[in-house]
Amino acid sequence: MANVQVWDSCGRQSMEKIGVIGLGYVGLPVFANLSRAGLSVVGYEYDASHLGELLNGVDRTGQLASGSFEPLVPAITGNTQDLRGCTVFIIVVQSGLDESQNPSVSAITDAATIIAPFMQKDCLIILSSTVPINYTEGTLAPHLERESGLKADQDFDLVYAPERLDPGNPVHTLRTITKVISGNTKSGIDRARQIYTHIVDDNIVIAPSIKVAEASRLLENTQRDANIALLNDVSAILEAHEIDTGDVLDVAKSKWNFASYWPGLVGGHCVNVHTHFLRDAAQREGFTPVLLGVIRSINDGVAERVAIACLTRLTRRRVNPPATITILGASYKENVPDVRGSRSFEIARLLLESGCVVQVSDPLARDSDARRIHGIGLIEPADLTPADAVILVVPHDSYLEAGWQGVTKKLRDGSGVVVDIRRILPRGETPKGVDLWRL
Repeated sequence: MANVQVWDSCGRQSMEKIGVIGLGYVGLPVFANLSRAGLSVVGYEYDASHLGELLNGVDRTGQLASGSFEPLVPAITGNTQDLRGCTVFIIVVQSGLDESQNPSVSAITDAATIIAPFMQKDCLIILSSTVPINYTEGTLAPHLERESGLKADQDFDLVYAPERLDPGNPVHTLRTITKVISGNTKSGIDRARQIYTHIVDDNIVIAPSIKVAEASRLLENTQRDANIALLNDVSAILEAHEIDTGDVLDVAKSKWNFASYWPGLVGGHCVNVHTHFLRDAAQREGFTPVLLGVIRSINDGVAERVAIACLTRLTRRRVNPPATITILGASYKENVPDVRGSRSFEIARLLLESGCVVQVSDPLARDSDARRIHGIGLIEPADLTPADAVILVVPHDSYLEAGWQGVTKKLRDGSGVVVDIRRILPRGETPKGVDLWRL
């Protein structure tokens, strides 16, 4: 593969070898696109199970087109020695929350420790994971300095360039999403820009500082979290008045400046996580933001509201216990197999605690992942037993295509309770004998 050509501030031509650390839902597409652009790239994955699949040409994330992955396998490794000679390291590993809902960045620290022995003078470190404010300069830089013996902004360039990739989104892709780059040195920003020019369209924004880039990334998703929380709160009010939320939204969005959001479950490893990151940033400065805590409280309570709504309707229908309830969709969002942060399992646990028989099914998610992460296995669609209620959580394309017929086939005698969280089933076509509830 050819090396990317980059010019430093003195006009000297250099050749970069890039190491991408972390080949998950975001790191793998970054690695693949850099490779396909003809750059010299090595992809490092430390998880043995994931690495084994990658080396066998298996993409568990479903991010890459079928048949396009195999040519990239020779550049994938789990051997740290293969990072020797890299002049650029892109860290794309997951950040998240610990059991106390505080920011957890241990995976980033581990990645920094891995690359430190291979850092050389004038190398470039690009952090693309979402982090708390001041993590890049306040925590990562000192850690890299201690481990490598080099000085940030003097001996090596440090850039923060957060990824905004939305897995499963066919419109907003790695190439079309605006890329944010920030750094303290012109050479670092210029080198990063040159690299990303190969894999994104002409849509690169240079943030005025690293802290601004860190904060903007958190604000992007916290804003979504806040708007969804508002709609979740309002939908509960409207339900009490027997008003359909969708009808209200259809009318309200006729105003030119109305922001169109929908109520729903907020899971995954971005939106609900980043609000906590922003809240932590406030608490570290000595104050507690009121709104951010309320946002999380509202959205964290939606799973319980869904479970109660389902159980209430089953009671009204005088279903003999234990009721059988099928949950359709186990991933955290549509058209991806990732079950991390999925709220479907929270609903399942609440129903199990109420004495129900619960079946969770998903056409894309893996049973092994569900058991390992959530302790609840998945049922193959063909093995589902007729249910008293169906909760349609994740609007995978296959569920959209099947429509009402796909749901009623899973009900006992074609009738029962249907909970349509994302409102994908036409309300006007609700079959006879079905009690429909929507957020």
